[in-house]
Amino acid sequence: MLITERKIYMLAARPSHLEDGLELQKKEHVTNLHFKNKEKSIQADVVDHVPYHTTIRFNQQNGIASYSCECEESKYLNGACKHIIATLKQAQELIEESRRSQVEMDRTLNEILNCFADPILSETIVKQPIKVEIHLQLNKHSGRPIGLFSLKVGLDKMYVVKNIREFLQAFEFNEEIEYGKNFTLYPEYHELPQGLKNFFKTLEDIQEEGHDHFRTPKELLVNEHYLKKLIRSLMHQTIFIDPIDEASYQVFVTDDLFSGLVTIHDKKNVTQLDLSEFKKVLPITSDYHYVLYDYQIYHLQKSHLNTYMPFFRAASLEQSIIEFKGKHRQEFIAKVVPFLPKNVEQPDSLKESYIQLPLVASLYLDKVDQAIIATPIFRYGSFEFNPIKNKEEIVLNDKILIREIKKEEELINILDNAKFKVQPETLYIDQEDDVID
Repeated sequence: MLITERKIYMLAARPSHLEDGLELQKKEHVTNLHFKNKEKSIQADVVDHVPYHTTIRFNQQNGIASYSCECEESKYLNGACKHIIATLKQAQELIEESRRSQVEMDRTLNEILNCFADPILSETIVKQPIKVEIHLQLNKHSGRPIGLFSLKVGLDKMYVVKNIREFLQAFEFNEEIEYGKNFTLYPEYHELPQGLKNFFKTLEDIQEEGHDHFRTPKELLVNEHYLKKLIRSLMHQTIFIDPIDEASYQVFVTDDLFSGLVTIHDKKNVTQLDLSEFKKVLPITSDYHYVLYDYQIYHLQKSHLNTYMPFFRAASLEQSIIEFKGKHRQEFIAKVVPFLPKNVEQPDSLKESYIQLPLVASLYLDKVDQAIIATPIFRYGSFEFNPIKNKEEIVLNDKILIREIKKEEELINILDNAKFKVQPETLYIDQEDDVID
C-alpha cells in the first residue's frame, strides 16, 4: 500500500481538513486501525467527539482507489475529510515504522552472519538510512530572493542539526555526533537517504567555493544563485517550508506542469480570463523559474515560462477577472488562444468562435525594369491574403482564423534577409548586386 506525504496533502478537500486531520492523528485519536491485505483496504475509527469509521481502498498498483467516512461532512466534500486524512497519516507512519524495523532487522542479521563468514566479508556493514528533514525559509534582501536552510535528523524522533558543517564532516571523517539520549549519529552504521545525496553534494560544493554562507552554525543563508542550485538538487523530493509567522508545511519539488491555474469563461461574446488561482502562486526566484503553489515547488522550463509569463504579469494587477470584448476578444482568440497551455480548458462557445487551418505559403516574382518584385501569398484553406497588406485579424464564416504567426514571421524574415525592401503591397530588390545575390 503506497501512501506518501504528497498524496495525503493532495487528497485533502481543503487546507483546514489537512491541518485538522494531522492534528487528530498527532493527538492519537486514530484507533482500531487494521490493514486488510486480502481486501486491499485500511479501516479505522477516528475519535472526534464521537468515533467515525473510515475505510480506504487500494487498487492493484497499491495506489489509493477510494475512501469513505461516516461523518456527515464527507458526503458533500470534493476531497478527503479530516478523519480520512488522520487515518492515512497514521497508516503511513505505521508502514514507515515497519519498513525501518525491517531494515534494522536485516542489518542486524547481516552483521551476525558476516561475523562467522569470510574475514573479508565480515567487514561489510549494511548501513541504515537516517531520516533527514530539509527546512527552507524564503525571504528577500535588497529586493532579491534569498533562502535560509536548516536540517533535522533522526530515526524516530527528529533532532535539529545545530551545526551543519559538523554534520557534513561527520560523514567525511567518520565521526559520531550525539543529538539526544535516543539518537547518536554513527557514520559507520548510518547513511544519508539516497534521494538527498545530490542536495548534500551541492552543499559541499558551495562550501568548497570558499564563501561563508552560514548565518549561524545551524542556518545556511544563500543568495538566489545558490538557492536555485539547492532547489534543483532536491527535484522529486519533499522538503519543509518555514513561513516566518506560520507553522511549517511540506512541499514536493517537481518539474511537472501547472494545472487548473487559468480559467476561461465565455458568455455573450465576452471572454473572461480568471486569474484567481494564479494570484496564489508565489515566485521563489526573480526569473520565475521556481514558484510555489498548492504544496508544490514547480520548476518552469524556458518553454513553459514563455507561455506563463504574461499570466504572471496579469496576476499582479488588482483585479482577478480580465474581460475581452469586441475587437479585443478577436485579438485574444487570434493571439492568445494558440499559446494557451494545453491543460487550460476552453469553453465550447470559445472553441466554436475560431477555426484552425494549415498555412500554405507562395511567393510570386516579377521583373520590372531592373527590379525584382516579390508578392507573398499566404493561404489557409480556400482563403488567401497578402501578409504585407493584411495585418488584421481574419474572420472566415463568422469564425476567427487562428494563424500560424511564428511560421509566417519565419517566412517574412527569409525575405528580409534576402535584402527585399517593403512597398505598400509588395517587396522589391532594385540594387544590381542584391539581384545577383
